[in-house]
This record gives sequence, structure tokens and C-alpha cells, in this order.
Amino acid sequence: MWMLALAARVARAETNAPSADEVARQQFELGAQMLQERKFLGAADAFEQATRAAPRFFEAHVNWGIALLELGKASGAAVIRLQRFQEAADRFRRAVELNDQAKLPYLFWAEALTRMGELPVEPQTRLDCYLAAAEKYQRAAEVEPGDWQIYSRWGLLLVEALSPFAQDAETRRQLHAEAAQLFEKASERARFSAELAPLYASWGGALTEVARLTTNTVAKREVLRTALEKYEKSAQTIATSAATYTQWGRALIESGKLSGRRTDFRQAIERLKTSLQYRPGDAETLYWLAVAHTLSGDGLLAVRALQEALAADQTGQWRERARTERDFESLHGQPELREVFGPAETWRWPAR
Repeated sequence: MWMLALAARVARAETNAPSADEVARQQFELGAQMLQERKFLGAADAFEQATRAAPRFFEAHVNWGIALLELGKASGAAVIRLQRFQEAADRFRRAVELNDQAKLPYLFWAEALTRMGELPVEPQTRLDCYLAAAEKYQRAAEVEPGDWQIYSRWGLLLVEALSPFAQDAETRRQLHAEAAQLFEKASERARFSAELAPLYASWGGALTEVARLTTNTVAKREVLRTALEKYEKSAQTIATSAATYTQWGRALIESGKLSGRRTDFRQAIERLKTSLQYRPGDAETLYWLAVAHTLSGDGLLAVRALQEALAADQTGQWRERARTERDFESLHGQPELREVFGPAETWRWPAR
């Protein structure tokens, strides 16, 4: 009799035990709570348990990947970051296998790949990561063509990550031209000023680089005109963006080189000074201010601006660039800048 009673108790316990789907849901809810609390390790464990209970739980795979991605961002050692980003990419890959018509796994997968490319990896590995990320943005756009952020991130990837890998000027020009089209699509879909202003500025930046790399004078002038319109539109949308005025000033410098008009250089100086009002002491802005003063014929102000730029240069990139900047040709005789340019035999100007 006692054996029958024990069997009955076991049967009742089994009946009351949660199902696999219930376990998966409980673990998912726990993971979501921990993700919100930024407890990423615990969240990753919970989402993993959810997928063990329900292997085809799409949302659990996506959120597990997000937790791993955040763990990678927070990790110190590059090898640990790389491992986390690879694990995150695997989760997003699995999510896409379960549902290839959702944009989120593509977007986060692209981010994981981009983060991997930013780590100290081999150049070919870095390029492969960036190319794969671009492909994921393309797939996301196919799934959700109305999302402006997809086109914006895709365009930035082309400009910031893939452009340095271009083997020649024409390839680089094509990349920036494609990025300009993506920023245009993004601006057509965005609605709010905080979204539109940086998009117009990015659009203008891509066009400025297209113009710089275009050999046909008529085409160069037309592209620059359009770029300047985008900067103006960006400033009209949000009038306090230092980055917009810096890039606007740089575009006016290019316009001045093409037109030969001093008014373009004077306008460039005005835009760059406006930028410095919002972001004082910025090395990049001061550098282009020095270029603009040089090309406008004011050597004294150019020297002063370049000295300030180099003093603010934390990485040394602007000092190195100054040594190869042919626009500074007239400054090479200035004693204040002798330590920057060095003796004449060390000057390394690129061909015009």
C-alpha cells in the first residue's frame, strides 16, 4: 500500500512540475529583468537556460546575444572582448536561422562584427568583419526598408571603417558616394531634428569627400555645392552642433581651392570659429582653421591656430598630418613651426 501512495505523490509532483516552455519563459523574464538592471552576466546565463529549455526561442537567442555584446563592451582584455563578440555573433546568427525576417538580429550582428573589427586583429580579419557587417545592414534594410537608423549606421560603416581599406582614389570615391546615398535614404525616413541634423552633416561629409576625389572640375563643383547645402540644412535644423560647423568649414576650404575666391576661405574661417564657440580647443577644428588662414593669406593667424591645434593634439595625428599638408607650404619658413616641419629635405608633400 505504501508503494502505491509513494507513486501517487511522485505522479502529483510530476504533474505540478513546470513544463519546458514555462521554464523557458521564466528564465527569459529573469534575463530581461537582469538586462534592464545591466547585470549582463546573469542575464546571459538566464537567456542561455531559456534556450536550453526551448531551443527555438527566437527572442531568447537575440537577448542572449545582446547580453554577450554588452559583456564584450565592458571587458578589459582584448582577447575576452573578441570572445564575447564572437559568441554574440553566433547568437544572432542562430536567431536569423530561426527568423530571417526580423531586423534586430541583423543590426546587432552587424554591431558585433564591427566591434570585432575594431580590436587589434589582422588587417584581413578586420576587413572581413567590416564587409560582413555591411552585408548584415543590407539584409536589415531589405527586411525593414523604412528604418532610418539602418541606412545611417551602414553609411557610417562605409565612411569610417571600409574607406581606409580602399586601394585607390576611385574606390574610395565610390564608397563615399554610396554612403551619401545611404544618408539621403536615412534623412528621407527620419522625422526629428535630433535625427536629421547629424544625418545632413554626414551626408555633406560624404559628398565633400566625393568632391575631393573627383577629377572632373564641373562635377566637383556641383557635388561641393550640394554638400554645402546639406551643411546649411543641418545647421538650420540644430544650430549648436560643433561637428557640423567644422565639416562645413572644411568643405568651404575645398570650394575655395576650386574657385580661387577668398570669400570661400573667409566663410570657412567663420564656420570654424563658430564650431570653436561650441567646442573650444578642438584640435581638428583648429587645424582646419590654420589651413583656412593659410590659404586666405594670413600667415600670422595661421601659425597661431596651428600651434593651438598641435597643443591640443592628444594623439599626434594632426602633427603628423601637418608635416604632409601641402596647404602649409607658405608656413614652412616660420621659425615658430621649425620643430613641426623640420628641415626642407624632410618635407613629405603628396603630389597635387
